[in-house]
Amino acid sequence: MTFLQPAWFIILIPVLWFIFYFKPQSKLVLIMRIILSVLIISALAEPLLTLDTSRGTLVVLADRSASMPGDSKDKQKEIISIIEKNKPPNSKYAVISFAQNSSIEKNPDEKIFKGFTSKNKIDQTNISNALQNAYSLIPQNASGRVLLLSDGCYTGINPSDISGIFASKNIPVDYRIIRRTTSNDISIQKISAPERVSIKENYNIVTWVQAPLNTEINFTVRKRNKIIINKTVNLSPGMNRISFLDTALSPGLSEYNIQISPKNFNDAVPENNKANVLVQTKGKKPVLHITDKDKSNFSEILKQSGISINTVKPDKITLSISELSNYSAVILENVSANEIGNYGMTNISNWVKETGSGLLMTGGKNSYAVGGYFNSPLNDILPVSMELKQEHRKFKIAIVTVLDRSGSMGMQTPSGKTKMDLANISTVQVFSLLSPVDEFGVIAVDSTAHNIIDLNTIQNLGSYAKHKILKMQSMGGGIFIYEALLASVKMISRAESETKHIILFADAADSEAPGDFRNLLKKATDAGITVSVIGLGTPKDCDAELLKEIAKLGKGECYFTEKAEELPRLFAQDTFIVARNTFIDEKVKVNFTSDASMISSRNFGHSFSVGGYNLCYLKPGSNIAAVSVDEYNAPITSFKIAGSGRVMCYTPEVDGKYSIPANKWKYSSEYYASLVAWVAAAQKNLPDNMVITQHIEKNLNIIELFLDPDRKNPSFLKPPYIKTMTEQNNGKVKTLHTKMKWKDADTLYAEIPVESNSINFSTVFIPKIGAKKLPPVSLIYSPEFKIDLKKGIQT
Repeated sequence: MTFLQPAWFIILIPVLWFIFYFKPQSKLVLIMRIILSVLIISALAEPLLTLDTSRGTLVVLADRSASMPGDSKDKQKEIISIIEKNKPPNSKYAVISFAQNSSIEKNPDEKIFKGFTSKNKIDQTNISNALQNAYSLIPQNASGRVLLLSDGCYTGINPSDISGIFASKNIPVDYRIIRRTTSNDISIQKISAPERVSIKENYNIVTWVQAPLNTEINFTVRKRNKIIINKTVNLSPGMNRISFLDTALSPGLSEYNIQISPKNFNDAVPENNKANVLVQTKGKKPVLHITDKDKSNFSEILKQSGISINTVKPDKITLSISELSNYSAVILENVSANEIGNYGMTNISNWVKETGSGLLMTGGKNSYAVGGYFNSPLNDILPVSMELKQEHRKFKIAIVTVLDRSGSMGMQTPSGKTKMDLANISTVQVFSLLSPVDEFGVIAVDSTAHNIIDLNTIQNLGSYAKHKILKMQSMGGGIFIYEALLASVKMISRAESETKHIILFADAADSEAPGDFRNLLKKATDAGITVSVIGLGTPKDCDAELLKEIAKLGKGECYFTEKAEELPRLFAQDTFIVARNTFIDEKVKVNFTSDASMISSRNFGHSFSVGGYNLCYLKPGSNIAAVSVDEYNAPITSFKIAGSGRVMCYTPEVDGKYSIPANKWKYSSEYYASLVAWVAAAQKNLPDNMVITQHIEKNLNIIELFLDPDRKNPSFLKPPYIKTMTEQNNGKVKTLHTKMKWKDADTLYAEIPVESNSINFSTVFIPKIGAKKLPPVSLIYSPEFKIDLKKGIQT
């Protein structure tokens, strides 16, 4: 037995003195007074009786984060093995591994520990979460213990904040220190750099390096992946200051990668020898103009109108969020979705919606539906839709899809569906795009061809055809190309439609037995049959040249993609190209609408003419500024607010033979400039003396909104919120929405997690005021490698 408040026993001495000084005549009363006094004082001292815990539960918490030494896994296994061999009879033990998250490696009811199998993100150490999981494994009203195997270095919530629950339930938390040796650690401790600078401003970046003794290092700085400093620096024991000067030349984001390389020194923690820092240059950002043209007249027109513009080809830019952050808007001038890529389109969509930036898409035969933007990642933010409406069809078409159902099609994709599932969905989409009078058929091929849907009109096939297509499964083997082509040519030869087309889908690395495909394709094209190929793989795969030649001889298109999730978009793109009526290639008059004044206050007259345009349809909730004067009454200029950004669609071509009538219009240059100016509109400054700040603490970005204490207007009915886009170094992007909280009567705040090897782009949305972009932030390196063993032991 122990006592939690033993100090109470001090008063036992004066109490006993009092009892004996005023001793009663009866011995029984004396004994009763002594016993009662001892019991009362003992109760005040809070006695604690430790019961036998041999039937309890022990939970072992194994730290698997990056700050742990390389041999920590073996040490933890050894400790768990000792526990397993020496645990008391009838007792249980569990094992939890943890880093950023925690995972149960062994339940209390399992007999043996089989090793660490869970995969955690190792760039954080969330001890608090691990302790909470441990608490949940100890049964209510039962004895238990926790053993923490760690270096004590943590990120996120202080584990001391939740330790009280263990004390309240009398659950001891023991620890065993497992740590790196850091006595020989040369490390970058911090970097001081301005968050924002102005154009042509000189600024200083200071790197603080901790060294245990006199040593020599190589100091290297890269700016946007180009080396700007490479020199030798002598370090003294303690903190060393290394600085360099740079100049801001243009608006946008500059990322500096700083590296120290010790000479003749065995560094204990080399991971903290590399660090990153970001500097944002203020000023009106240019517009990013993406085009296939070597020389763009459209770009020259905009420059002459005073718009700052950077023109690039689609293969010369990555379209990462970091790269997009250097621009106010993007112009896609008649470039196909295949050239922009799924990654680029996804990033543009998120960047527009979440950061309040802009997008302008212009028309042409490589844009909109025929360019592959139907059901693309950009589809949701565009003000127009792209479908094949029956009333606008001028002729019937027949399409036969030929699907590879070989063994490789059974592989699962990141979406959870198999490649075969996505090919089936793509085929159903082609079926859905066609009109009731069009003809359609489906063939599945492995070593032989199998008719899944015999050629018939859409109205005769009905919904049962979709159900049958979706049930197709991978059956093994490879795809025999000649069998596929022969069967599809035979089937489509029976079609009554004016246009006959075959879509061949095959694995670019598993297409066999082409046979005399050249002679077969010549006969097919002579009969008016075209063949397009969609290859799953890359243009460099072993069978890619065969697929390219089939498409060339078949007078069709050839597409390649490594991501099966892109198949529905590619199947749809080819269907639009075959339909041939989504680009109207004739001169059309265009009238302005009343909504034109929402784009520009300039008077451009009542109408102008264009030489052709992409036929699209206005989406509900979008605005139309100019409409075609023809049978379609189609949107020529349309726009909408997408999330917090601005998106505009101009469906005619802006540079080419179809742009000649519009370019002869006297207001064409001013009109084009007004479209770009609308999507690239600058954000307004915050009113009422509002100020927003942000700073990094450990792995959190603390964003604060300060209000004027003397403000006359009332506080927000709804608190501001923050959208944060996190771009990791592998290019993956995720978005986090965070509500701001009141810190005091004049301050709101939010804490946004910052992961290592990533950049956070945050935008604050203030009710009735608008959006405010903040400069991007990042950690200098993972907090796991800023190891402070003294604090770890204290924890």
